[in-house]
Amino acid sequence: MKKYFIYGLNIESELDLPGFTETDEITQVSVKFGKVPEHINNFIAKGVCYEARPDQFLLNVLNVGKYYITNGNAIIIEPAENADNDSIRLFLLGSAFGALFHQLKFLPLHASVVNINGHAVAFSGISGVGKSTLAAAFASKGFEIITDDIALVSFNNNIPYVASGPAHVKLWSDSLKTLGITSKKEGKIRKELEKYFVQTTISANHLAPLKKVYILNVRNVSEIETIPINGIEKFTVLRNHTYRVNFVKGLGVENSHFELASKLAGNIEVNRLYRGTKGFEIEKLVLLILNDLVQNDK
Repeated sequence: MKKYFIYGLNIESELDLPGFTETDEITQVSVKFGKVPEHINNFIAKGVCYEARPDQFLLNVLNVGKYYITNGNAIIIEPAENADNDSIRLFLLGSAFGALFHQLKFLPLHASVVNINGHAVAFSGISGVGKSTLAAAFASKGFEIITDDIALVSFNNNIPYVASGPAHVKLWSDSLKTLGITSKKEGKIRKELEKYFVQTTISANHLAPLKKVYILNVRNVSEIETIPINGIEKFTVLRNHTYRVNFVKGLGVENSHFELASKLAGNIEVNRLYRGTKGFEIEKLVLLILNDLVQNDK
């Protein structure tokens, strides 16, 4: 068993978790291999591959394994026959951690985050819209990546902070070509996918104040633009871009999730960022974001 500092939590795990900082601090969450229940008794919500009730979550991933997450402090993994550790790790760090974070009543955004001048700037949006690609583009220019895919938000005196995640981003092969990355590939995230881990420099700030969220969108126009989101729409957008928001009801955390999304909406700026469908003009996007942040600071 090794101990890791993951998203601001001290996690002890039987499964190796490369890319995270090791620690000797007191364990807050344990990850072990073992038998898990076939079903959750009296579950409140059921999805294609999960069952949930307050403080219990059962995830069943075909040909990978089952994950039983309880009380915000324990995850038991029962691997499927012949499942490889890369696949098991992928769903642990994804949906299983998402359920864990909801049990702990944190706000996990579906976003990649970079450190720009000491502040966390998040890129959110639907899967495949370019969150990780944009974060990797900033990394190529010397900015630190705070986290990829999951941005775990907590508050201190109403100031939202994002906890640092793994020291890698996950990029599809076409994104590697867009960014001109021919090295630094650490391997496929799953054998059957053309998506790779790309090592990055992990942020030295374990908690960085969240300054702004950009919601990435694609539309059939050539120009790139940003449009502020205000009022109730800001809350709605942040709520809808919560990581694994479909888990919220079954875990019985609707009230706390509503409060956290409302609190975040009241303390940060959110913009829609539109790009065209005819190509990922990554240099223009980076420049526009940097200019937009400078304008906001004036």
